[in-house]
Amino acid sequence: MSRVLRAAGLALAVAVTAAAVGCAPARQPDEIVVWTKEIGTDQLAQQQAMLDAFEADHPGVTTRLVPVATRSDADATALITAVRGGTGPDVFVADRFTTNQFASLGLLQSLQPRVDAEGPGFTDGYLPFALDEATYQGELYGLPWHTDTRGLFYNKEVLRDAGVDPAVMDPENGPLTIAELREIADQITVTDDSGNYERMGFVPWDQQAWPFTWGQILGANYFDEQTCTIDVDDPGFRGIYELYQEWAADLDYTKTDAFMATYAPETAPEGTSPFYSGRIGMQIVYSGFAPNIEKYAPDLDWGVTYPPVLDEGDDPITWSGGPAWTIPTGATNADGGWELAKYMTGEEGQREWSSTQQFLPTQASLLDDPTVIGDDAEFFAQLLLDGYSSSRPPLPVGSELWETMNTGREAVLLGDSTPEEVMQEIERRIQPQLDPYCPITLTQRE
Repeated sequence: MSRVLRAAGLALAVAVTAAAVGCAPARQPDEIVVWTKEIGTDQLAQQQAMLDAFEADHPGVTTRLVPVATRSDADATALITAVRGGTGPDVFVADRFTTNQFASLGLLQSLQPRVDAEGPGFTDGYLPFALDEATYQGELYGLPWHTDTRGLFYNKEVLRDAGVDPAVMDPENGPLTIAELREIADQITVTDDSGNYERMGFVPWDQQAWPFTWGQILGANYFDEQTCTIDVDDPGFRGIYELYQEWAADLDYTKTDAFMATYAPETAPEGTSPFYSGRIGMQIVYSGFAPNIEKYAPDLDWGVTYPPVLDEGDDPITWSGGPAWTIPTGATNADGGWELAKYMTGEEGQREWSSTQQFLPTQASLLDDPTVIGDDAEFFAQLLLDGYSSSRPPLPVGSELWETMNTGREAVLLGDSTPEEVMQEIERRIQPQLDPYCPITLTQRE
């Protein structure tokens, strides 16, 4: 019978992880041990239900689901300990963005021989960018599971109150330019007699407005494959921080920070949002925000469109993330893990998973299936079908680059660093970590 260790918060999950590594129960014959970082209560329950279904279809096979919470998605400590101690799982459901890092450390098995043995066309159904994100040095190390994407949400009532026709935001009109977004945001923004913000049109570092988000919009290139260097001289890369610097000056970062601390504090309970209350008119948020609106603010009059673009006529652009099913080095039951991974990430498994969760499938055939894609996800599914989304650069140092870019954002917003100084710091910190892995070949499937 399958067993699931249920987590009731990060501390408990971390404790469970330690127990799983240090004193794992004796294996059963044909058992498949699954470590998962998808540890929400509903997620665990659904994963367990699907593992039960897999067992029913494979008599004699048992599964054991172990939730794994770490300090960050890139924290490999638990997996390193288990793999080196010979107690690793048969499957590790990890963030796809960390696949390159874990593979480069020797923690994961290449799945390429198994993929090749399946015959031509085995991976054709997956979204290309999701496969690329799970590929290291030309070999696939993970089967993509679900994904998400990002859009510009807008509160129609707030727009009307500011004298802006919401129709201007309709995605049928194409994406706004950054300049148009700023103009509309200025119309929405309201201050009191002291100049403090009472309502803001758009906060360009809020929610999913990460440096990487703006980098996509600006056409940034982060990595020069020919020289195996972080491309800190790229104008789009540097432009991320120039844009933050300009916007922080225009909005007065101190005043904006005070506004966010008042209306969007980190301690705010789930189900509250300045977007729901009309304090912020527009936000770049991930696709899972749509069902949250329906849950917490069902009467809100809202819409969603593409993130802004640099120049009029530019194609829409956004990015996606999500997990992959991987097989760790030294897995006791790698063959069983492979069969389970194929089931969970295949069309049947993703149909079952995505129809019960707030995630989009990476099996392209399901993205226009109304039994899988609800009304609130149609826009985001179409973004994926149209090929407007991609992933973060799949580098062995991708997580470190992400964190350093975010640290640079804070430094620029606070006025502690210039864009030039941020680029120097990124090069200083990341390039030495990257050098041992060179040369690196990035795969770009069409």
